Amino acid sequence: KGRLVVWTIAYSSLIIFLYCSTKQTSTGHYWIPTILLISIITSTMTTPYQLAKLERVFKMKDHTGDGKVTVEDFIQWGGKVAMLSGIEFTKELQERWEKAFAAFFANGVGKSMEEWIKSVVEFGKMENVLEISAGVNLLLFDCVDVDHDGSVSLKEYVNFVKPLGVTEDDAKLSFNMIDADGDGTLSKEELSVACAHYYFDTDETKYAHFYGKFDHATL
Repeated sequence: KGRLVVWTIAYSSLIIFLYCSTKQTSTGHYWIPTILLISIITSTMTTPYQLAKLERVFKMKDHTGDGKVTVEDFIQWGGKVAMLSGIEFTKELQERWEKAFAAFFANGVGKSMEEWIKSVVEFGKMENVLEISAGVNLLLFDCVDVDHDGSVSLKEYVNFVKPLGVTEDDAKLSFNMIDADGDGTLSKEELSVACAHYYFDTDETKYAHFYGKFDHATL
């Protein structure tokens, strides 16, 4: 009975997503290609909502627009953050971004959106994945906290997501969502936990707005 329920959910998700894959976005792009969709849903048994979040963030981090996310994309990202912050993009800062890249796109999975999404979903099956991911995300915190004071200000967060195409208003929405205690700054725990939820929540939660306002219906 349990197996029947799982396959029923998977089949329903597939039908919905196949329909959505025929719909264009406002920029003329389609959702995840149909063949890719079938492969990911049937092999990972995840949800269309999680897939949409992962596709979105992959494309946001692909700064060169070549369909891949490489260390060069992260270096470009880091350089833009430094420029917006009015600081020099030093070798030390570059190394921080390179470490963050290695944590999120290990073993070359950034060369294919399909393979990267599968790797994230598979990783999400691990016990205590949110706690494990939050620990990994501390490497990202080190990139956002440009003044190294142990917390992230609104300005730092805006500068962090702006190179991804996020508006200042949407960045503020994200910041307020992450700022769980409402003290006007983001702690290491707040940022790393919210980031983990973005990647691994399979259903709709507030953490979908980690990289700016996320409107599933408009993708």
